[in-house]
Amino acid sequence: MKILAFSDWRTPPREILLSIMDEYKPDAIVYAGDDIYRFIPSSTPILFKTGKHIIELSYPEFSPIEKSKRRVFTPAVSSFLEKLAAWNPFFMDHFIPFHYVNGNDDPLLNHSGRLFTRLHGAKFKFDNKTFYLNETSTGRICFSRYPPFAVEITRRCLNLLPREEMPHKNIAELDDYSTWGLYAPIQPSFGHFDIVTGKERISAFGFQCEYGSDVDVTNFPLHEAHIFISHLPPYGTLDLSQRFGVNHIGSKRLLRAIKKYQPNILICGHSHLWGGNVKKIGNTIVLNISSHDSTNSPANYAIINTNNWAVELLSSKKKSFLEIPGMRKLFNDISEKPMLAPVKFRKSRPTDAKQLLSLLDHIEKQGRNVKMLKERVKSLSWEKPKIIKALSFNPRNQVFVDVETGSFQGRYPGNLWLIGLLYKDKIRQFLYPKEEASFLRFLKINKIKSLASWTGYDALSLRPIFDNAQIGITFIDACKRIRNCIIWHTFKLHDLYSALFGPSSINNECISGFEAGVYADHLILSKKRCSYCPSKRDIMGKIRDRNKIDLLQMKEVCMLVWQFR
Repeated sequence: MKILAFSDWRTPPREILLSIMDEYKPDAIVYAGDDIYRFIPSSTPILFKTGKHIIELSYPEFSPIEKSKRRVFTPAVSSFLEKLAAWNPFFMDHFIPFHYVNGNDDPLLNHSGRLFTRLHGAKFKFDNKTFYLNETSTGRICFSRYPPFAVEITRRCLNLLPREEMPHKNIAELDDYSTWGLYAPIQPSFGHFDIVTGKERISAFGFQCEYGSDVDVTNFPLHEAHIFISHLPPYGTLDLSQRFGVNHIGSKRLLRAIKKYQPNILICGHSHLWGGNVKKIGNTIVLNISSHDSTNSPANYAIINTNNWAVELLSSKKKSFLEIPGMRKLFNDISEKPMLAPVKFRKSRPTDAKQLLSLLDHIEKQGRNVKMLKERVKSLSWEKPKIIKALSFNPRNQVFVDVETGSFQGRYPGNLWLIGLLYKDKIRQFLYPKEEASFLRFLKINKIKSLASWTGYDALSLRPIFDNAQIGITFIDACKRIRNCIIWHTFKLHDLYSALFGPSSINNECISGFEAGVYADHLILSKKRCSYCPSKRDIMGKIRDRNKIDLLQMKEVCMLVWQFR
């Protein structure tokens, strides 16, 4: 059996799944939660949940108050509901079994024996310090504010239940404003069930997830199953998060279930940083296939072959307008000009190369020079980058620098802990702050006046040290210089190196940048010990190796471009 698995598709276009299905022709689909409303068919009844009532609506027989009387159901919400009611999931037409569990952002409401989840696209938020709520027994709900807002439910309402008459629910605080909104019925695969396709049958268990930020799974398997499906990862595996401080956000209850029953595979998500990664707990393959929230992030998914439990980790992304180097700056410069409204409208919409070129043609007609940007868009279809001129500095005797820090902190670099230098083809690494004096002494003894780095991040990290020591150092942004010499659509160092010199196994094996930052915060800078993570010594060794690779590849790329004739 071939299973398509994915999770946390908050922003990836659903249409991407069409091409995935056409290419891989899966026998079944598994979704591990968050924003599950995007992948379920809409049907009546839809519930309108307020602080005191759950009102059962028969869509579309409800109407907003006329504009002159103000309204809670804005045109945007009305349009959202119309599209939802008209849309049927594409896999329904393919008759492919679809199994899903809820995520921590999918609040569940138990109403009349059915489960419902909130439609995030029609979410209502009310400030209880600003709004005064008045709910009448007839179903008219008024939000008093000057001018007042109101929503009117027509006579076609099926039911109106006061709070005290509601059946059991699993939302902790009914009056919590974060749970207000419209809810649609769902049929998640909780507990034990079978995935059946033709003559094949695979046993599975679906975990239900609590709603909120500090959550756990609420059910536990009674016996073995081939596949576990959980929004949360197991505690300590593919779950290290940095959104609210670096912590493990997985489930210890799920971890106990894995150790007890050892399923062949666990499909999970939740921790977006680890989306597209796989590890093992005993004999169990732990597969995190979550995707990031950013509109520019790739859509992660996996193809699972249950005949031999082979897993193929994949990602799909339609290049967007802001991803091409230089596009974001261009948009920021021109976004206020009315004649370029089509560009602003599509700034975060997924698009293809043809549409990108059309947008740039539109901009070019306004007198903007976008020749280089157009070439970068065209390079999406090229096999290799095109070098168009030599580098403006001689890298042969240049000193290169690469720093290692904790995770990036908004506008500021993470906390510095390692400085790597490539000087006369030898690499020297200095721990910071322990070896700060040795680092500064090395610069003075060798009369080093300039440092080349890939992007300006290293300069941000080192400038305060040099200013404090009153040392004048000139920084060269090698990436910025290279961008003027090469036509290509990405200038991430490892990606560019592979494009110029061929795929490198070293790049695939070294620790990733985000892992280096997260582990540095968790183990190196905090001086903590974590029994669920690799040792501090092991992590430091891997990051040191990455630091060396960055320095060597940076110089090799610069040498290639400098020698261009």
